Amino acid sequence: MGRFSIRVFAVIGIIGVGLTTGATAANAADPSDPFGEVCNKKSGCVSGVVSWSNRSAAISVNLFDDRNDGSTTVVADCYTDSDIYIPHRTDTRTANNERIKRVLSCEGPEGGIVVVDITLVANVNGAKTAVTTEYRRK
Repeated sequence: MGRFSIRVFAVIGIIGVGLTTGATAANAADPSDPFGEVCNKKSGCVSGVVSWSNRSAAISVNLFDDRNDGSTTVVADCYTDSDIYIPHRTDTRTANNERIKRVLSCEGPEGGIVVVDITLVANVNGAKTAVTTEYRRK
């Protein structure tokens, strides 16, 4: 085997290691839980994804409020292992005669956020529609 062949194998080996490392990093991404569109039949709809990281959860939403009286609010109640009945944090976003994309965030203490409960509110009458409850996978 000549010097040229050794160099080619060395370059291919380096590229192969780089590709393997990149694929491993992509597979180690933080988990996420998408949820489909849910409408409240009064004022609007929401869809999105809950992304989990370290101690926190970020909820990316597509919120739509149709052109009627009142606005539509999406509520994310976030719970820790020790806050089973009372949310550790609540975050909201409101749309008024529009379609918006926003991120709701829940930063947790040590142990982190483990449950996110999402609700859609028709602000014209306060009616609440359960959207989804997502659990952090361990």
